[in-house]
Amino acid sequence: SSALVSTISWILILGMLGFIAQRRSVRFDWSEGQVNTLTDQTADLLDRLDVETEVTAFFARSEIPAVSSLLDLYDHQSDRLDVQYVDPNAAPLMIEELALDPEALARGLVRISQGADGIAVTELTESGLTNGLLKLTRGLEKKVYFLRGHGERGIQAAGGEDGEGPEG
Repeated sequence: SSALVSTISWILILGMLGFIAQRRSVRFDWSEGQVNTLTDQTADLLDRLDVETEVTAFFARSEIPAVSSLLDLYDHQSDRLDVQYVDPNAAPLMIEELALDPEALARGLVRISQGADGIAVTELTESGLTNGLLKLTRGLEKKVYFLRGHGERGIQAAGGEDGEGPEG
């Protein structure tokens, strides 16, 4: 009877481990240079994504394997990231709608988008994709600051000409 309880216990334990392993995938990178792992900065950025982000890779079918390993790392890191592969020859309307550069498409292009905003990335490295994602998540609005009171030229001069004379 002890052997039966022990066997049933082991089966239950293995069943629970299998269930947990199915729901949570863990990857290990045993390579010397950690070439199959994203940098900490990229992983942090992907973990902080709060909006659904779509990554569309425009490649011919024969060229997909070259970029898919990197994009799969991104996809695995974040639940908010969805990676799709599109053959540019099979989707001419999509390319026209997005106004993508034909020369860039010939070399391969990844478009990262959040809602209506999007950015095209042609540097297909981890740093290139992460920089594109950073530009998109930080927004396109930039602030410009103007100093006054120390003899700097004004934005609009009193005489009506831009940039002449100090503003008082």
